[in-house]
Amino acid sequence: MVVSLYQNGGFNRRVRRIDQLNQEGVRMEAKLNALDSQLRSIRDAGNIDVDAFNLQVNQFNRMVKQYNAKAEESKQLFAEVERFYRYFNPAYQTPQPKTEQ
Repeated sequence: MVVSLYQNGGFNRRVRRIDQLNQEGVRMEAKLNALDSQLRSIRDAGNIDVDAFNLQVNQFNRMVKQYNAKAEESKQLFAEVERFYRYFNPAYQTPQPKTEQ
């Protein structure tokens, strides 16, 4: 029963997808930070081409929505994996986030 649930439950697929979303998120975060810096530089420079600036702001906003969608999907998949763990170990505790030092 346990092996069947593991094999048919999509556990590995979910874990691989979480990893894929994490890698995509890291790449998108770098792009978002670069675009944010670029937008701030343009804004601070003065002579702004408003239409071009607004196009870049719209691009930034679309990327943020994509990033947030990936983060939400990852959270959902993690919750499913967590339910899987709790099925086998009712005392399972979610790992605490690592603090940056």
